Amino acid sequence: MRKKTLSTFAIIALISCLALSLAACGDGGTTGGGSATAYQIDCDKSELYTVSGLPDSAKAGDEISFTVTPHEIASATVVIGEVYSSSVDITARGGNAYTFIMPETPVRVRIDVQNYADNESDNFLAWDADNASSFTIYDVATEGNYSSSADGTLTANITKNPAQSGGLMTSHVQKATSLNPDVIPDDALTVEVKKKSSYPTAASSFIVHIDRSKISVGTARIVLRVDNGHKFGDEAILVCTVTVTAA
Repeated sequence: MRKKTLSTFAIIALISCLALSLAACGDGGTTGGGSATAYQIDCDKSELYTVSGLPDSAKAGDEISFTVTPHEIASATVVIGEVYSSSVDITARGGNAYTFIMPETPVRVRIDVQNYADNESDNFLAWDADNASSFTIYDVATEGNYSSSADGTLTANITKNPAQSGGLMTSHVQKATSLNPDVIPDDALTVEVKKKSSYPTAASSFIVHIDRSKISVGTARIVLRVDNGHKFGDEAILVCTVTVTAA
């Protein structure tokens, strides 16, 4: 597997920025007459986060409260944004909640999310150096009926004792996610736990299986997250880009 840039989830937050800007809304807003004018609020949408509580419109002077909840593959930090010639102060309230005072103009909430960069290792896990970086779509005509032995695999090895595990990682939760489901859907991914031969209840590595009968041509980044059940909040997240080619 080619070299990758180190990236961690818990220690180094991947930065996003949220800014307010004028929306391209014509005259904008829903006019109720005079001070009752309600201005339109638009918001960027993405599978990487959920925005809740943000209204579709509001009157000038209204306090707007909303939350931006990043999914497990992203994190967000809010900064003060510009509304062209005037500024809007965005206040963080904790718990992913934010507020601002509605100006006398339509606004658009812009959220730029940076995904994880590929990495070789994180915390107690590292990708195996012999992992493949590309896989072919399964061809029934030449390979016969599909079985799990035809899966593509990505192996992640435990490289040090996870915190408070006593050297044996017997408690863990693992999940693999695709950042491009059009190429590799999540239902094509499963994670096998490989056990230590001398301690069959303890994990030694985690193997991401890719069902090659469900994938399409293109590239996708695969995220493997393993939570250490021996210590709350301790996890390892590995990311790699794989290429899918035609049979």
